[in-house]
Amino acid sequence: MTMNLLTLSLCFIFFSAALYWAIRDYARWKALGPGGLPHSLIGWLSMSGLRLLKRDGRNPKHLDSALSATGERSYLGAVVRRQGMRPRVAPHPIPHRQLSETISQENLKRLQSLFDERVEANRETVHYKQSFFEAHHAAITLHDPRCGHVFALISHGEIAHIHPSDGSMHMVLSPSDAKQVLTHEWGELHSLAGFMNRLPSTYTFIYAPRTEEDFITVKRILDASIAFMAKRPGSA
Repeated sequence: MTMNLLTLSLCFIFFSAALYWAIRDYARWKALGPGGLPHSLIGWLSMSGLRLLKRDGRNPKHLDSALSATGERSYLGAVVRRQGMRPRVAPHPIPHRQLSETISQENLKRLQSLFDERVEANRETVHYKQSFFEAHHAAITLHDPRCGHVFALISHGEIAHIHPSDGSMHMVLSPSDAKQVLTHEWGELHSLAGFMNRLPSTYTFIYAPRTEEDFITVKRILDASIAFMAKRPGSA
């Protein structure tokens, strides 16, 4: 009888702790805003299952196989190391969001203008279209995914988008450029990048810009992403 009571007490404590964690985690997840899953309990449950498959997005070793591909090259070149510590990023794989050093409204407008300028400069190749991955934001997208890199078939032509809530971005980069971004701390791979061929293996989270130097580097990374994804078959 005493053992049964102890077992029941332990089960109750465990259930209460699990319920408390779930309620808090759901609230934190909801606070991130909408992303690629329904912004509801169903979406949170789906995300929770995917969380079990996460990888460390800051580890460049995940790019090793892609780096050995024939014709692999850099479109970015050398970059300086990002100043300061990496920002905190939410533990939830979807939506992938930055929690600290989020963008100001003034810098968000500037970042949007930077994206607009790059679309205009490459208007024969890209345009804005609703993000295939996020489904809530406009993304720079190839006019014809079949004419770009093979990753464009996975992304439906999507190249890059901004997350207005925090100023972070997602971009599809060449493996060499993704490694540069990781090792110089400008961003990290999505924790599900390459998973079941649903995300390109170089689907990269870029931290929100803070300074003039940050904006210059973000522009270079975006240009490299567009150049990589718009690559024609057989081109260098």
